[in-house]
Amino acid sequence: MGILNKIFIVVFVATFSLSATANWEKDYVLCGEQVTINEIMIGDVNRDNGKDGGNAIYIATSDHPGGIAVNDHMNLDDGQKGVAFVALMQTAMVMGYKVNLLDHHGEGCKSFSELIVTKS
Repeated sequence: MGILNKIFIVVFVATFSLSATANWEKDYVLCGEQVTINEIMIGDVNRDNGKDGGNAIYIATSDHPGGIAVNDHMNLDDGQKGVAFVALMQTAMVMGYKVNLLDHHGEGCKSFSELIVTKS
């Protein structure tokens, strides 16, 4: 194998590795950064992402006053995930903590699947 072929293979593998790493590092969209939760809506909430059989969870924030849904795989009928989301959102709202909302499902912030609460 010639030197040019070896250089090509090394460059090709390095390029592929870098692009795969870049995609892995940011597999989410930031839907809200350091926002305040103003309202929590649970149950038959009739919003863009649907009611999920009466198990929906939505919040209204300073960035999303009309509401943004918790991903439908993390609602009240999805075991402890939904209950944990509600408890964390209640704490953030009552204490006035800021939150970050992240969408890991590529839905363009139609819903969020990660909540980060920060005390600042």
